[in-house]
Amino acid sequence: MEDFIRTGDAMKRKFGVKIKSQRLTAGVLLVAVILFGSFGCQPSSISSEGTSTQKHPFRVAILLPRSIEADGWTRSGYQGIVLIKKKLGADIAYSENVPENDFEKVFRQYALEGYDFIIGHGNQFIPAAEKVAAEFPQTDFAIAGRYEGNNINLGSLSLREGEMAYLLGSIAAIKTKTKHIGYLGGAENISGDEITALFERGAQAEDPSIQVSIDWVGDFTDAEKAQQLAQKQINSGVDVILVLAGSAGTDVHAQAEKAGIFTLGWIEDLNHLAPGAVITSNVQDVPQMLLAGATLSNLGRWEGKQYKFGLAEGIQNLAPFHGLLSPEQESRINLIKNDILTGEIDTLP
Repeated sequence: MEDFIRTGDAMKRKFGVKIKSQRLTAGVLLVAVILFGSFGCQPSSISSEGTSTQKHPFRVAILLPRSIEADGWTRSGYQGIVLIKKKLGADIAYSENVPENDFEKVFRQYALEGYDFIIGHGNQFIPAAEKVAAEFPQTDFAIAGRYEGNNINLGSLSLREGEMAYLLGSIAAIKTKTKHIGYLGGAENISGDEITALFERGAQAEDPSIQVSIDWVGDFTDAEKAQQLAQKQINSGVDVILVLAGSAGTDVHAQAEKAGIFTLGWIEDLNHLAPGAVITSNVQDVPQMLLAGATLSNLGRWEGKQYKFGLAEGIQNLAPFHGLLSPEQESRINLIKNDILTGEIDTLP
């Protein structure tokens, strides 16, 4: 366990600031009110003191699949645990680069050490979390990803990724000149399957004749393979690629810019990687999502179910278009976005 735990400003193995007050800031209360409103809870039941059921400093830990420098997804998990410390005054710890065969061991060690809310940052943590959560029914566990939960103590914090995939598919359809667009993903999973389906649906809603090529790297770190697959798509006539491959896809944006085509990013605004190519990105405020889950746990209201976040909650949105769409194209995208928000467009899988 000690080999994987890294925390804090100086990258110490563990740290936590014990504070006597568990008061919640107005920002955290707002997140809680939005979340409770989304799931039928009464915001009025939350006092201005943010009353906690904890009799000791609230403790939160997170397991990260890769290095925090590796990619936006892993970095967002680290940023989330730091935000939880800042907003809730929690004692925190994180483990990065956790090998798959150590998932159970790290979950279990955090539970034994008395952490109240333990997060697995990605769907790959589900089997291990299920086993350990059953062993520690008084501890709250969360998966950052798609998971239905056990309705007891293991739930998930999920993004409505389909709505953004649909929107990016619309953008790709509006921007393409070849009527051939691409998706480059990391490891294929249930979330990726939903994203590809909605990306294609959004594109073909704009133009049914558009062809969509889909390729999977197989993981989120093989940059060489990602560039080979991107080149294959470019050679086939693809002129807009949605890149969702973690650190494996980082250099694909510059590769596309050199080839004179366009890309779409995911998790962070990636325009800085290739200013002439990255039209926009799905910017996900994962730290706020993790904070919302920790707030529920701190208040004793974690229900072990799936909590979903998206455009309506302000947890994901489009990055600026950086001048790569015309005003008319921007207006069209804004109309589509509004139709998604109002339910006029169905973005369910």
